[in-house]
Amino acid sequence: MQNYLYDPIMDGTYCVVGYEGDEEEITVQLHGFNHSNPVSLIFDRVFKGHTEIRNINLPDTLTELGEFVFDGCTNLKEIHLPDGFQNAWPNAFARSGLEKITFPDKVASLAPYLFRDCKSLKVVECGKGLKKINNCAFFGCTSLEKIIVPQNTEILPKAFEGCGREIEIVRF
Repeated sequence: MQNYLYDPIMDGTYCVVGYEGDEEEITVQLHGFNHSNPVSLIFDRVFKGHTEIRNINLPDTLTELGEFVFDGCTNLKEIHLPDGFQNAWPNAFARSGLEKITFPDKVASLAPYLFRDCKSLKVVECGKGLKKINNCAFFGCTSLEKIIVPQNTEILPKAFEGCGREIEIVRF
């Protein structure tokens, strides 16, 4: 069983602020609500430490992820972010089992420590709207092999701090 706690936001959308459950596959949704009350934000630490999660279905209305949302979700290998997604706060994917992630076009920057110690992360694909990758965005991502970014993306000097290997940067 999946149980979500949520709060309304001033713009008429909802923020998921809590989760209770132990299922491998979860779907983020507000039970008993229709699509006129969409989820736009999953707040800090909502799924932290839920090692049982292998697959997560995010709502198409999601635009932001808070800090440490998927911290320690070691069995979560891949995540699909909706086209309207815009921003993930620092440490959103820290210590998760992600192997690959694709960011949609509306994501303009990758936050510091976004993927802190994601030891399984190998490939990151960024959409055409990415302007900046901050220092330590990939801190400790020791398996990271390749990142695909737009031609004009600014990559700060310490973006790959602690990776311990040469990262292939493919510009398009």
